[in-house]
Order: sequence, then structure tokens, then C-alpha cells
Amino acid sequence: MGSIFALIRFLYILTKICSRGSKNLPPRPSPWPIIGSLHLLGAKPHVSLANLANIYGPTMSLKLGQITTVVISLSAMAKQVLQKQDLAFSTRFFPDALQEHNYCKFSVSWLPVCPQWRTIRKILNENIVSSNRLDANQHLRSQKVELKDVIWGIVNEAGKINLVDVFPILENIDPQRRE
Repeated sequence: MGSIFALIRFLYILTKICSRGSKNLPPRPSPWPIIGSLHLLGAKPHVSLANLANIYGPTMSLKLGQITTVVISLSAMAKQVLQKQDLAFSTRFFPDALQEHNYCKFSVSWLPVCPQWRTIRKILNENIVSSNRLDANQHLRSQKVELKDVIWGIVNEAGKINLVDVFPILENIDPQRRE
């Protein structure tokens, strides 16, 4: 009986410690100690997030593992955050794998907002994703799609089991009509 009471007391203290720094955050579902709110996302996270937005409002926070994330469901609010307040919300979590090989120092998506980030972003916008470049490379993209379709067709055919290979006695019957 005493150990059950100690376990309940420990979990209570743990939840109090975990929820200390969240006073300025939007409302959120109660997170579990290690996985946070990951269990609430399910197989279709977009549907789960819409359901959670109905409960907690258009702006909510979620604890995804040990990372606290703010979720904004309304397009007008998202536009405000992403366009007008982008510097205030631009802090990112850097996975260890990115830091190990210095990928975070050379990627537009991982660099902090700085002169190097602006230069790389300008080069990217002018030379890679501009409408002129995208139009000029349309044939390459269509060839890439065709190649992907051919490769998937080969993978699908190679993945099918031929019954004659498994049961040689069926060779004369050839139930699947494959060679």
C-alpha cells in the first residue's frame, strides 16, 4: 500500500515539474510523462489535430515527446505567425544527427535567420525555385516522374510470388500465366 502511495506521489510531483515552464503557452491536453501527447495523433494526424482544435481551440500546444510544439489551426493566424512574426517564432530544435555533420550550418531550413541564411535563401529563390527555372526544367521533372513509375512497376512485378517457383508441380498448369 505504501509503495502505491509513493508511486502516485512521484507521478504527481513529476507532472508538476514538467508543467512548470508552460504558463505562457496556449491550452494543451495533459501529456504523458515520456511520450507527451504523441499517443493522441494516431494514424491520421491531420484529423486528430482538427479534433484537438475543436476541444482546445485554434491555438494549442502539444508536447511531442520532450519537445513542446505550438499548433495553429486557423489560416489567418498561421499567416500572421509565419509572415509577420516569423523572427519571434523561428527557433528550431536541431536533431543531433544534423549537428554531427554540420548539416545545420548549410541548410536553409536549419540555419538561424542571419546574413548567411539570407544569402542562401536568395540564391535558392533566384536559381532553383524561380518560375523561369521551374518552367525550363519541366521536361526533367516529367522524365523523373516517368522513371519513378517504371521503377515502381518493376518493384511491384519483382515482389509478386510466382506459385510455379514455390510448387514446381504446377509448372504444366501455370495458374498465374507468368513466365
